Amino acid sequence: MKILLINCSSDIPEFAIAENNQLIVNEKMDRDSNADSLIYSLNNSLRKNNLFKNKLFFNNFDFVSVSNGPGSFTGLRVALSVAKGLCYAGNQKLILISSLDIIAQSFLDSEKNYNRDFIAVIPSNMKSGDMYFAVYNSNNGLINKISDYGIDNLQNLQNQNLQITEKTGNEMLSQLKLTLVRIDNNNFDDVFTSEPFYLKEFVPLKSKGEK
Repeated sequence: MKILLINCSSDIPEFAIAENNQLIVNEKMDRDSNADSLIYSLNNSLRKNNLFKNKLFFNNFDFVSVSNGPGSFTGLRVALSVAKGLCYAGNQKLILISSLDIIAQSFLDSEKNYNRDFIAVIPSNMKSGDMYFAVYNSNNGLINKISDYGIDNLQNLQNQNLQITEKTGNEMLSQLKLTLVRIDNNNFDDVFTSEPFYLKEFVPLKSKGEK
């Protein structure tokens, strides 16, 4: 069983390949990479690591797991468009994992036996201090989300007197763990109707001179 994992929710896109429940490739890309560069990097990684078992690129994976937001608007669109294209072409199963869930699981994986509520956050607006967030606790080492996903100011979140965690650097391992749970439960997402989870409305920047 081979799984492709993609996480483009931050400004540094990342992908990994897992086989037999272990990461065998884990690579970070340049900031603000687009869909073409993601496919190019994946293709190079398969060849470099002698993983190109099938001449058809999309047939080298059994499952595709994507960090589906909230996070970078552009990154989420790029990741999901690539994942849906691969799944459509090769009939793989698509698995969407919340970016906040991945961060929360990564925190639990790094803090063994943590038994209190905590908040996972992703910056939404650095100038205002707004954060995407959700509150979690542990259920035998797996995350248990106990709030809705939301947006709030960092100061307000700090006033809750709960541990606050951001990215730990081990997100791909935690994404794999949550992906394996979904596979075990036969819980997959629809390739045709799935969309990025933005949490807030996307407002495109106006070009110069545009009112």
